[in-house]
Amino acid sequence: MLCAYLRMTVRMKDYETDGYPLTLPDDGDVEVRRAICESISSRCASADQSGGSWSPCDFNLRNAYLPDFSLRRARLDGNVILVGAQLVGRCDFTDVYLGNGMDCRDVIIEGNTRFRRITLGAGKAIVLLNASVRPDASLVLAVQTPRVGEQSQFTLGENRCQGSLEIQLAGVDYEPGTMSISRLRLPAEGEFRIGQPTMGGGRQFPKIRAVEWMTEHGAAVVIPPPLLKAKRFEGIGWTGDMLPDMHGLYGDDLHVLGSQP
Repeated sequence: MLCAYLRMTVRMKDYETDGYPLTLPDDGDVEVRRAICESISSRCASADQSGGSWSPCDFNLRNAYLPDFSLRRARLDGNVILVGAQLVGRCDFTDVYLGNGMDCRDVIIEGNTRFRRITLGAGKAIVLLNASVRPDASLVLAVQTPRVGEQSQFTLGENRCQGSLEIQLAGVDYEPGTMSISRLRLPAEGEFRIGQPTMGGGRQFPKIRAVEWMTEHGAAVVIPPPLLKAKRFEGIGWTGDMLPDMHGLYGDDLHVLGSQP
């Protein structure tokens, strides 16, 4: 019943601000949804990440409106479906075990969402396909570096970013694999960023393959110079306003790739 409420169309209400009418989600409805999200989080969490009473459950949050939905030190062993969901406000998924991964196809990011220290069941992934990061919104993915031949934690493709998409990497002491990000669409206001990498457990970083991206004039791609120098970022089949040669044309010290207005 709780998930069914979250899947219902959010109620809208007319407000007036400085004499101008606005139609926004109803405050009362949003508070109920926030309370349900907090209940899910608390009943799947424990100090040692062994889980809570709701950890074995499936969570069908397809097309749900989820304000400030966060999972911390949580364990979810069932299916977690966020297809078409709206993640609104500050949504934080940190120290979470997802036994069956998480299906985030068509998800809409309308605030600040981040994934950090995620553990997945064998062969599972967080699937972010055809997702949309709206203007002034951000999506941060702290990626666990895959080994050669291993599947990446995140399946990324066909996404559109009008805000900011950031990948965070930590160094490892084993031979790293490759992470592919395909068909990312970056309009003029969009930004893709790889955060300044941390050494973590070593000095090896995965190779990022940017396949068939489409970028508009004014979009930005921000890459730390050490990764460019090590040739750990590769653009393949780009179209649109910028077609960068990552490894030669711009030089090893470049940290911002993109068209200037």
